[in-house]
Amino acid sequence: MNDLAERIAGLTPDQRVLLLRRLARVQIAEAPPPPPEIPRLPRTGEPLQTSPAQEVLWLIDHLDPGSPSNNVPYPVWLRGGLDPDALDRAVGEIVRRHEALRTVFEAHEGSAVQRVLPPPPGPYLLRHDLSHLPAGEREPALREAVKTELGFRMSLAEGPLLRVSLFRLAPEEHALVVLLHHIIGDGWSFGVFFRELAALYEAFRRGAPSPLAEPVLQFADWAAWQRAQVTGERGAELSEYWRKTLDGAPGVLELPTDRPRKPGLLQAGGYLPFEIGAGEGKALRALAREEGATTFMVLLALFDVLLHRWSGQADFLVGTAVANRTRVETEGTIGYFINTVVLRNRLDGDPSFRELVGRVRETASGAFARQEYPFEIMVHEVDVDTPAGYHPLIQVFFLFQNAADQLALPGLEVSGLLMDRSAAEFDLTLNTSDGDDGGVRCGLEYSADRFDAETVERMAAHLVRLAASAAAHPDTPVSALEMLDPGETPPTERPRPAPTIEPPAPEEAPALTPAAEACETRARRREALAAPGRPVAFVFPGADAVPAGALSAFAEEPAFRDAVDFCAERLAPKLGLDLREVADPAAPVDEGGWPVWTEAAEPAAFVLGHALASLWRAWGVAPAAVIGHGAGEIAAACAAGVFSAEDALELVGARALELRAVAGGGRLSVRLDEAAVAPFLAPGVHVAEVNLPGSCVLAGPRSAVAETERRLEEAGHPTLRVPATYAFGTPLGRVATARLDPLVHTLRRSAPSLPMVSASTGGWMAPSRATLPFAWARHHRDTVRFADGVRAL
Repeated sequence: MNDLAERIAGLTPDQRVLLLRRLARVQIAEAPPPPPEIPRLPRTGEPLQTSPAQEVLWLIDHLDPGSPSNNVPYPVWLRGGLDPDALDRAVGEIVRRHEALRTVFEAHEGSAVQRVLPPPPGPYLLRHDLSHLPAGEREPALREAVKTELGFRMSLAEGPLLRVSLFRLAPEEHALVVLLHHIIGDGWSFGVFFRELAALYEAFRRGAPSPLAEPVLQFADWAAWQRAQVTGERGAELSEYWRKTLDGAPGVLELPTDRPRKPGLLQAGGYLPFEIGAGEGKALRALAREEGATTFMVLLALFDVLLHRWSGQADFLVGTAVANRTRVETEGTIGYFINTVVLRNRLDGDPSFRELVGRVRETASGAFARQEYPFEIMVHEVDVDTPAGYHPLIQVFFLFQNAADQLALPGLEVSGLLMDRSAAEFDLTLNTSDGDDGGVRCGLEYSADRFDAETVERMAAHLVRLAASAAAHPDTPVSALEMLDPGETPPTERPRPAPTIEPPAPEEAPALTPAAEACETRARRREALAAPGRPVAFVFPGADAVPAGALSAFAEEPAFRDAVDFCAERLAPKLGLDLREVADPAAPVDEGGWPVWTEAAEPAAFVLGHALASLWRAWGVAPAAVIGHGAGEIAAACAAGVFSAEDALELVGARALELRAVAGGGRLSVRLDEAAVAPFLAPGVHVAEVNLPGSCVLAGPRSAVAETERRLEEAGHPTLRVPATYAFGTPLGRVATARLDPLVHTLRRSAPSLPMVSASTGGWMAPSRATLPFAWARHHRDTVRFADGVRAL
């Protein structure tokens, strides 16, 4: 017994009580204060905020309304004496308890909002009787019916977004299919659903009341709280952490594949189950304990070695899913809480496997401590370039699943009803979980569009062999861990298929029109403007800078006139008007005092910029660099060879049409910088443009902009209303972005053939960003950082 233990043992009972009281006071004093409760929002019938993750799913749904790609199914066999009426009542009670299960989604001022509907009347089970079929036909009929059910197209605007179907095959044989749209639930939500279903079914079949206490939180409360966190001080801390962590990270982990990548993110899928043996599994868990790590961390380190040895990359990103339920109140709530966390993996310096586990431990610990930062926001905040056609930031996913909640109903045998996997979101996903005997259950979900089954089988065999080597020799460098069979060719030496969606080689600047070529005689007297040592930058105007009659200017110049005619004739069928006949695209104010801006303004800005560039080129003035503002950035991209003139006009015309359907907005100019203006912003108002130091343009819903205008004027900061019917540079254009994205994928995009500054980022345009479809689809909703762009230029 040590000295302290002896002293404690010698205390009288009263002294011991006094010591415990003092220790308790010390613990209370040192404990951090409990976090503030998540506020409960009043339910007035008004729409409620969505989470960022929900809004992305809402946007995806606009591309293909009702698409079943985000249906999440859980089909099971039920064998035994079932009480369907008790089951129906139990489902109805769960729907009443959890608002997420009776929520629909609609547009409000260009953004998604959620509206909670009252509990619907029963019945809640969709009942199907297959027992009349011959015995041998029932299960095939069931599988076909379940396949149809899984492909059911749900309406986010009308609901319901939960479907519970019961199929009867025999008096004591049923199949239950729970299907919900991902926008209202995740894997954890199924666990909540199953626990409550078991408790309620048991009570209702006995005629007893519900034994469950009311939920302490609804998902809409958490969604509003999360929005506030992301935009507040904590959000700034998270953004800074992820920016630093991912700074310089590669946007692609390129594995050797059997076929080149196809356009689109959703791919045909395959699945290969396999196992890591009990001996290796126990040894890896022991290593985790030695290194203060978790089983997740050790298995991720093992996967990292496989990816490193297959790709040859020593620095790459892998995604994983987290429940994102960091608050106790969320544990019993149904909703779409799940978040994707990006893990940066480094194997530089050829560490030992033990050292790699330590690296992964530090990376994962830091990431999980900041897991609440929405992946959907991170994608646009960090400076990581991912080429067109690749899933943003991550192409490979890793999951370790603890024992999941399974459906268990009293008096019934419940077992899984396996269905074929038909799609894969990522190139490769490794699913892992604890095996019954100490081993590790594994499964590789893969893109069947890119990998043959034989290739994935080889990956699985390599992972099993690496596990045995790492378990036996954890201090061996990762490059020396055994992976290959004798005489087997390393994966990095396999021939790689040529990519089909990589941008084509940069082309020369677009050829001049015949009329422009005819102007070469004028070029001789203007060549001095482009003399060596006098580099010229082309600055393309935005819609605000298009003056009245701009497109009729320089009418006597054939190159200018030819370019205007070329553009106007191709835009006329799309716009329903001839831009050459539009004297002033910026019309006067409306009855509310807001300047009116027609859909002709943006196309006119593009045409003006393109025609001026053609004129200057005809005069012999070639740009050393280009920069554009707003729609002028598309003209700059055209001048730099990113788009052909035809494709640029396709984008400009489609953008004008899509913006007609966007909710109205307003813009306001004020002589304050971003930091100084922040305290005056009403909810929904964003900094849309920073064109000059100490000045910015604000945008958002008109009512919110008007409130911001009032606050600024009262504080002595004069403002100026800027022409617009739509709040450019804000998230109000989400729907237009979603609709433009498929079009941009069809346009040919090349790396810039001359230096180009992006006013969307305020820096030089990276080739990978120039060819990224989503960058151009969302271009109208990005903050314009023209001042930073000019500084970079």
